[in-house]
Amino acid sequence: MATSPRGGIKLYYCPRCGKGFASKTATLQHLRGKHEGCVQCDRCGKEVKRTLMKQHLKEAHITEDIKSSDEKSRPNRGEAPAYFVASQTSVTCRMCAQSFGSVHSREQHEREVHLFNTSLRGALALRMTNDNFLDNVRPAGLSEYVRSSLQLPFDGDMGCQQELDKLFHFLKHKLPFPVHRIVKGGSYIKGTDLASRCDVDFVLFVKGSSLHDQITSLKEHQKDSRNVLQNIQISLKKSDMANQILMENSTPFAIRFQFKCYKSRHMHLVDVMPSFDTLGPSPSKETRRILYRQIEGTKDPPDRQHFSVSLMQLQVQFVKVRPACVKDLIRLVKHWKLTSFAPPSADNSNRRLPSSYTLELITIHVWERAGHPINFSMAQAFRAVLQNLVSYREICIAWFDNYERSWPVVQKILKRPRPVVLDPANPTNNLCETSNAWDEVAHVARHSLLKPLFHGLRTEECWKMPE
Repeated sequence: MATSPRGGIKLYYCPRCGKGFASKTATLQHLRGKHEGCVQCDRCGKEVKRTLMKQHLKEAHITEDIKSSDEKSRPNRGEAPAYFVASQTSVTCRMCAQSFGSVHSREQHEREVHLFNTSLRGALALRMTNDNFLDNVRPAGLSEYVRSSLQLPFDGDMGCQQELDKLFHFLKHKLPFPVHRIVKGGSYIKGTDLASRCDVDFVLFVKGSSLHDQITSLKEHQKDSRNVLQNIQISLKKSDMANQILMENSTPFAIRFQFKCYKSRHMHLVDVMPSFDTLGPSPSKETRRILYRQIEGTKDPPDRQHFSVSLMQLQVQFVKVRPACVKDLIRLVKHWKLTSFAPPSADNSNRRLPSSYTLELITIHVWERAGHPINFSMAQAFRAVLQNLVSYREICIAWFDNYERSWPVVQKILKRPRPVVLDPANPTNNLCETSNAWDEVAHVARHSLLKPLFHGLRTEECWKMPE
């Protein structure tokens, strides 16, 4: 397909890898020389010579298919844990999961093979029911709507806290192996949870690691992780909290279950993840730098996942310190995601929307760009976030609290095609790469901005409430 960029020169893109050429002849020569006789591996999407496919499968996929196991459990939670590294799903087809060399070639495949046009996108993306808050809440009442409908009531929150503390104590002291430190995460710990959806993560550090033996610790952890996960699951089933626990499909990284708080009658989605402590409770700049270099130099995705789990404490700290008003805005954005998008169907079963953590960071960025207002109109702030999502091709967000702007890996990611949201805890992770449906996000955001909630809104300056 030929396109004409700003310079006026037509480019012809390879349908296999997305690389552009100045003529059809050059494109055909590239296809013959680079892709002829090649097929894509069903396991990793890599293009391999047909005659070498058996050798590739043996060498690259001899270990357990960790990614496949994680995908099987994902429908129970709706998204993969945000603290894992990006898995490049932005280049996988949302209909058939085939992998491509670029977003451009993936979108071209969806149009030509699956007839994925604007009309179909709208039909598969939107879920606007008659009771949607965008139709029924007035701008002046939006903050009260968040407090009364989205937040967990104070007495319920206190009841949850007591029972989650009990679970924490069990994990810290009652397992059949020593746990020297636990990091708590998830929306409940960050203060961005919804009354209808609340998740809690526990990272169990079962052994420490010096700065110089992380690879050794990783290999030991991987060797023991299956037994550790089984012991955790067995211990939970034998505990006096067993009646409060409903096990879900676990992953090679975590035990997953629903935990019911009897006092508040509230259900929490819980991940328990054993790991080895690479950072310690108060990591220095040099400690973080060593870990980042280790992640960057680790090519095997499961190994990168294991390393990245210990970064959750930095992610939690980054969001948790934000003012309560910003956390309420985040709740509203997450509620919008839950109530405005249609669930995946047979036609787009491999669709991946941006994670809740990604939306949290985009919301924080929009708030910072407005000047860190504290007393603001929730409706105007929400509109600003949606407008940002409509213009997703312009999103490029990064913070430099934990790493430096000048690092080569940071500069490389910031030059990638938009959107880019660089994880403030991990300079190797562009969170936007976990989604292949940013066009659907923009479509739903654009449609949402036409709703009655935003009718008559004019003032935008710093989102300030009138005196």
